[in-house]
Amino acid sequence: MKKEYRDNVEIILVSPSEPGNIGGTARAMNNMGFSHLGLVTPVDYKIPETYKFAWNSHEIVDNAKVYDSIPSAIKDKGYVVAMSTRKGRDRGRFEVLNDVVPEIHELAAKTKVAVIFGCESWGLTNDDLLHANRVVRIHTADKFPSLNLSQAVLVTCYELFNSKAKIDRDRLEPASREALELCFTHIEKVLAMIGYGDRGDRLLPKNIIKSVKKLVGRAILDPHEVAMLRGMCSQVEKTIEGFKLRKDKQDGIEK
Repeated sequence: MKKEYRDNVEIILVSPSEPGNIGGTARAMNNMGFSHLGLVTPVDYKIPETYKFAWNSHEIVDNAKVYDSIPSAIKDKGYVVAMSTRKGRDRGRFEVLNDVVPEIHELAAKTKVAVIFGCESWGLTNDDLLHANRVVRIHTADKFPSLNLSQAVLVTCYELFNSKAKIDRDRLEPASREALELCFTHIEKVLAMIGYGDRGDRLLPKNIIKSVKKLVGRAILDPHEVAMLRGMCSQVEKTIEGFKLRKDKQDGIEK
């Protein structure tokens, strides 16, 4: 993996609670040529323990970006990978790291990429996973699949370091996560306008949005495709507003 590809990859730890794991992550990244570390609501980490584990990698710790939420960490990213081992009915489709690294490699040449790891105690929540294009697990022994946080980062960075991109020259740069979130909000607004969920199921629109996020995430839409979706939503809005206006006029005539 060429250096310029690695420069577009940010390793993001969500709510890390052990300073040693932050330091170990920095060292693992440095071993494989990655330098961009992001921390979402981390523990106080600028202490000796962190630097002890970040041997010869202090610069990565010092330059780490700190965020207050996952959305703020990924808003400028065009491709987001969530690393997780915890399965469940509502956690969506999991893919194996080895199968996804060529795509990460390819897209890192065109856009900013985030690879997200959850905290040591509970990993990433179901809602956290909705921010990702891919939910990925590291293939390990079934008897004991859980890896230490910095170990998981090392394995992931190693696979990326040794990967080869599947080049699709027709693929455009993906839309940013911020643009996607605005699109999801637009879709949710239109669903509310047409009364979706008015049959007594208040959770229905939220569940639909979750499914839309998973679907769109897997599709990796480009800016033109996102604009097209929003254009469709806008046309639905205009049609509904026109219908309401005509109905209001008709009601006025009848009165």
